[in-house]
Amino acid sequence: MSFCRIGSCQGRSTIMAVVWATLLLNSCANRGPENIDGGDCHYTTHHYAAKVVAIQEIDSLLSEMVFVMHRSSIPETLYYSMEFGSFAHDSITALPNAAVGSEWDYQHRQLISGACTPDIFVLTNGDTAE
Repeated sequence: MSFCRIGSCQGRSTIMAVVWATLLLNSCANRGPENIDGGDCHYTTHHYAAKVVAIQEIDSLLSEMVFVMHRSSIPETLYYSMEFGSFAHDSITALPNAAVGSEWDYQHRQLISGACTPDIFVLTNGDTAE
């Protein structure tokens, strides 16, 4: 079914073509380079000493590492599996500074500017960054 008589819809087709072309050009022209992380972001970093207080073997390859950290007057207990979503592999626990009593660096990075992750937590032992 057509609402136009022969020759009377030609102006509408031209207008529709111009509208679609304008929309297409505008959607492509205003895009800058994409930054997956949200752009140029700046953080301030706070460092805290996290002392290894226990290493509990789960199986022959995996262990749970338990840390105590003092960010305030109340000590906080950190579990490797809670920080990283998995237990520590034997390649981590075999490192010289992965023994009970050793200190790791716990970093809290807070976003100052940009549109990135507002808080990033990093636990490093000097040899590896997790």
